[in-house]
Amino acid sequence: MGILDQYNKAPNSIRDVIAKAIKNKNSLDIKYRKFDGTFSSRTISDISYNNDFEEEGFYNDHIKGFCSLRKEERTFKIDRIIKVITIVQ
Repeated sequence: MGILDQYNKAPNSIRDVIAKAIKNKNSLDIKYRKFDGTFSSRTISDISYNNDFEEEGFYNDHIKGFCSLRKEERTFKIDRIIKVITIVQ
């Protein structure tokens, strides 16, 4: 965890929208702050929690899904998602 990450937690509303999208198998449009501080907009589908980093203390802090921009499965840190919109299928 970076020193600023403790102050940049995703609001519960974003986490709630993500949890509901996973449960209902919906896609999401997200605005994401990348590691380098730049911003990106993505549409992701087939979303699930990625707990590959659980040993480092991250549990349900990342999601993975198919990114329509990169055309492959990608992982996103939830705390870096600044806006999320559900796409109902």
